[in-house]
Amino acid sequence: MPICVFPSETSHKLIPLKDVFYVPQSSEDEDIADLAVIRVDVGRIAHSEIAAASLIDLSRACGEWKAYAGDAPFFVIGYPGERSNLNYEPLEFRADRETLFGTYGGTSSPPHVHSLRVSDTRSLERFGGLSGAPVFAWIELADQRPIPVLCGMVLRGTPQSGMIHFLDRDVLLDALNEKRQLEQQEC
Repeated sequence: MPICVFPSETSHKLIPLKDVFYVPQSSEDEDIADLAVIRVDVGRIAHSEIAAASLIDLSRACGEWKAYAGDAPFFVIGYPGERSNLNYEPLEFRADRETLFGTYGGTSSPPHVHSLRVSDTRSLERFGGLSGAPVFAWIELADQRPIPVLCGMVLRGTPQSGMIHFLDRDVLLDALNEKRQLEQQEC
C-alpha cells in the first residue's frame, strides 16, 4: 500500500519520500513489527506549498508527559479510513481529519504500549486508518503556558471498547536515533 503524505489538509501536493528504515526485528514484539522511519526527500521539494508544511517539532513537543498523564486530557489527530475516499474516475482523494479526545488508561502489555480511554468515538464504526496517528497530552502547569506534548503513536483500538493503544514516544525517538546512527556510519 503506498504512503501518501500531504503538507496540509487542503493540499493535493504529495511530500516526496525516500529511504525507508525498518526497525530491526530483534524481538517478536508485533507492536513494532511494522514500525518504519521514512525520510522526506528534501531535494525533490519543488513546490512552495510543500516547503511550508507544518510538521511536529520534536524538540518542542517532547516534554514530560508520564508524570502528568493521570490529570491531562489526551487527544489523537488522524484520518480514519471510513472518512476517507479514493475515487479513480476522476482521480480524487479525500480524507477527513478527526480529533478524538480521551484520558490516559495506563500502561498496557508490552510495557512500551499505553492505553487511552476515548470519551467520544465521533460515531466511528472502526478506528481503522488511525494507526500511525500522533497521540498528544495537553499539559497545564502552574505559571506556564499549556502545551501539547507528543506521547506516542496509535497502534490499534476499537470504538466498541472505547480504547486506543499507542506506542510510547520513546520507542519512536529510539527508531529515529538508530536510523541517524546508521546514516552516519554509511558516510
